[in-house]
Amino acid sequence: MNLVYYIIKIPIAILSWMPFALLHFFADILAWIGYYIIRYRRKVVRTNMQNAFPEASLSQIKSYEKRFYRHFCRQIFDSFKLMSFSKKTAASHISFEGLDVLEDLRKEGADVVFLMMGHYGNWEYFTAAPLMINSIGFDLHQIYRPLKSKPVDRLMKNLRERFGAYCIAKEDVGRSVVSLYRHPINQGRTALVVFIADQTPSVNNIHYFTNFLNQPSAFFTGAERIAAKLDIPIVFMDVIREDDTHYKGVISLLSRHPNDEKPGAVTERYAALMDQTIRRDPPYWLWSHKRWKHKIENFPNVDRSDSLK
Repeated sequence: MNLVYYIIKIPIAILSWMPFALLHFFADILAWIGYYIIRYRRKVVRTNMQNAFPEASLSQIKSYEKRFYRHFCRQIFDSFKLMSFSKKTAASHISFEGLDVLEDLRKEGADVVFLMMGHYGNWEYFTAAPLMINSIGFDLHQIYRPLKSKPVDRLMKNLRERFGAYCIAKEDVGRSVVSLYRHPINQGRTALVVFIADQTPSVNNIHYFTNFLNQPSAFFTGAERIAAKLDIPIVFMDVIREDDTHYKGVISLLSRHPNDEKPGAVTERYAALMDQTIRRDPPYWLWSHKRWKHKIENFPNVDRSDSLK
């Protein structure tokens, strides 16, 4: 496994030292091949976009598609830069608005705060957030889905933890959060636990449907349900693309006391906010994943928003 790990790591390390202009040149070639030759998930992307934007013309959808493939490939190559970035450079590629929201929660005594965001822009760059939030008393813990390839999973985990973040495997979320709540890794500090919550839940984890991008959509409710049990405050982070390699996270309060909320209310607000983020500039969301493979009619007993009843 070590040999495979280094076989993968060495070329990525070489790419990570290349200037952005050269990386983007390679990424754009890959995007062209992926879109026109391999046609990687083009049917999925087009179906997703047409369902989300029924008012858009075919030419507009095709424009979104091409921009998405270009961004998707650039985002992958740009993420390799995390391997060679200095702390100063990594911090320069992200910025935050609304850190006072986190500081206020900490002052109110929150030992754990949940942050919900989506696959928009370059979410990997925000693994460098500890460089900016450690100074205000927060440690970053990010939920991730372990990859089937152990060498690739090891590489990605190392990249994501390089600037001081902690990774929590998806299957360990419940017990890890309870442990952080009762016995923080660093006494006197607040754990900021990040959920990228816009993926499709597995069949066994579908608990809620709401309207999202013009269609009934199943959502993870794990963050909401855990937060309600432990009364952990939840914030949302909108991501704004400032240019090809710089992103701003705008933090706002989603729920101060989730245990006082009606079930599904927090997820409902999260979905609405993610909808706004994506509609602002659609190509920068992850359109290639099969977001709507589970249909609401196949889950008659699952909770749903009032608009879908």
